[in-house]
Amino acid sequence: MNSAGIINEGKETIRTSKKRVWVKWYKPTKLGKWLILFLKNPDEIPSDLAGKTIEELFELYSSSIVEVCEKYGLSPDLFHQILERQTRAVKHQS
Repeated sequence: MNSAGIINEGKETIRTSKKRVWVKWYKPTKLGKWLILFLKNPDEIPSDLAGKTIEELFELYSSSIVEVCEKYGLSPDLFHQILERQTRAVKHQS
């Protein structure tokens, strides 16, 4: 999962009263946080945490789209139009 960009990992030395111990830790990346939202029951996730995670993922995703657009000479406006169309479609379904 580390090489897939889902988690970051690290190792630290912690002193106890008698010896030093190596502790390995794992922390989800922005992509990992997004996956956690799908794996957990929505009732277990505070709405502010879900909102922040979705916002972070959208920023990551949208910056990748802009990079690809620049690389291939495409206009990012196309993706604005798609987002607006999807927003209208969802509102229409409600």
